[in-house]
Amino acid sequence: MPKKKPNRDKAKEIYWRKTIARQLESKLTQAAFCEQERINQNNFSWWKKEISRRDAEVESEEPAAAFVEVSAVQEVHADCPVQNHAAVAEIDLFTHVVRIFRNIDRHALHEILAALREIAR
Repeated sequence: MPKKKPNRDKAKEIYWRKTIARQLESKLTQAAFCEQERINQNNFSWWKKEISRRDAEVESEEPAAAFVEVSAVQEVHADCPVQNHAAVAEIDLFTHVVRIFRNIDRHALHEILAALREIAR
């Protein structure tokens, strides 16, 4: 019989995933970031390891993610003006952001959302 997972506080996990992502984006050392943000460094370290463990656990349990073919996708380059490529919706998947742009094909959007629902199960 498989082990039952303990109840997890999703809000805490989301908070720590975002905090860890902010630390990585800041280019500060972990110690400097924790001092600047007034975060207990031991808690930060524990959550960093725990999230890594959880991600590894999920990867070993889940089948390979389904890929969705999306047609008519425009590439967005760093040198393009942002206003020309403004997203009308964003989905935050724990710091991996899916952006939906104004002229997306309805079928492609449907396929993306169906894939995200399947992954979320």
